[in-house]
Amino acid sequence: MKPKFYVFFSFIIIACSSNIDRTNSTCLDNFRNPETNKTSFHISLLMEIEKDDVLEVYYIDDPKKQAFQSDKKIRKKVLGNTQNQEVQFNLPDKIKLHKFRIDLGENSNQKNIKIQEIKIEHKENVISIKDSLIPYLFDINNYLDLNNKNGDFKIQDKENKRDPFIISNATLIKKMKIEL
Repeated sequence: MKPKFYVFFSFIIIACSSNIDRTNSTCLDNFRNPETNKTSFHISLLMEIEKDDVLEVYYIDDPKKQAFQSDKKIRKKVLGNTQNQEVQFNLPDKIKLHKFRIDLGENSNQKNIKIQEIKIEHKENVISIKDSLIPYLFDINNYLDLNNKNGDFKIQDKENKRDPFIISNATLIKKMKIEL
């Protein structure tokens, strides 16, 4: 019995150490879901974020509801890097994405974020939103200042508060309904 345990344990250690994932999911997550489910929605950001932070995606799957709820969010730890990195959010299976909000960090030392592209995927369909289209498909809140419509966001504190986020607007909601 012991040799089988050691072989299994060694396999897990080797597999986890060789499995590099830029989205910072745990090794066990990768074993539970080795291939992303083609029926669920995926939102990914190609972005440059200089400091370690936590990003969140809130989603609404019922068109009758307008408020985002804390039980319908996905949190992702992101390591700071001056190079572009992809951050992917996999939504639960069997939901029909209606609207979503991307919270762009909690780190009070984070001053700038650059988003090159946002992708929304469902089954074989993909909506790819380049940086220049972000202001046309998302509502940007008061804690963010978009520079030159090229995906460069400056994060601003207002009255000692900070909550930078973007929300899919009516145009993007209609586009998702048609294309996804």
